[in-house]
Parts: sequence; structure tokens; C-alpha cells
Amino acid sequence: WALTHPLSMSEYEKLKKQMKPDFLDMVPWYSG
Repeated sequence: WALTHPLSMSEYEKLKKQMKPDFLDMVPWYSG
């Protein structure tokens, strides 16, 4: 869903705090 609905960095930072660490593994293009 992230590729078709890109998040802003602020929105992504909120998700990172809410989601489990596995979320980062699911979307490697956001990491780093």
C-alpha cells in the first residue's frame, strides 16, 4: 500500500512509533 499511497516523513515517523519493528522490514524502501 505504501508504494501507491506514499506517506510524508512526519506521517511515517508516527507510524514507526505505533507499528511493530517488523513494519520496517515490510517497507525497506523507507528505512535509512
